Amino acid sequence: MQEGLQQSLQQGSQQRLQQGLEEAAGKYLTKVLKKRLGFLSSEAEERIKSFFLRELDELAEKIFEVTSGSDLRKFLGVEH
Repeated sequence: MQEGLQQSLQQGSQQRLQQGLEEAAGKYLTKVLKKRLGFLSSEAEERIKSFFLRELDELAEKIFEVTSGSDLRKFLGVEH
């Protein structure tokens, strides 16, 4: 029983850590994109907030290829 509790606590801790990393990375990328593009739609912000670390990492790698709102919408899969 003790091992199960310890494992459960460890999993919960890892999940909170991952969520914190995702939130921080999303905020940072949102800030960089706003500065780079001069704006960021609320739809784009919400989409970035929903990203997992893998998606945030992909966006970070392509951030300097994003030079317009159109580029960003294409990356995010948002067509407007």
